Amino acid sequence: YTLGNLLSLGSTAFIVGPWKQVQNMFNPNRLVASLVYIGAMILTLVAAFRNVSGLIVLLLILVQFGALIWYVLSYIPFGRQLVGSAVSKILRL
Repeated sequence: YTLGNLLSLGSTAFIVGPWKQVQNMFNPNRLVASLVYIGAMILTLVAAFRNVSGLIVLLLILVQFGALIWYVLSYIPFGRQLVGSAVSKILRL
């Protein structure tokens, strides 16, 4: 899963250029999501290669997935607000 995410980042860097990709990722609007995403990828790989509990690896993959969704939503106008309000309404039920 993590290697696929790394390949996806590499492919978008190939399309828009590596410097532009880094600038987009560390835009203040996407900074936290990017850092969590990159950190979760690194921690997932470290945990997997050090034979840490599979449950921890699975948890890190879920964090990685959530950070990726939050990162992608930053490219959709009002995407984060829409998902945030929908989740809060669902949790109130």
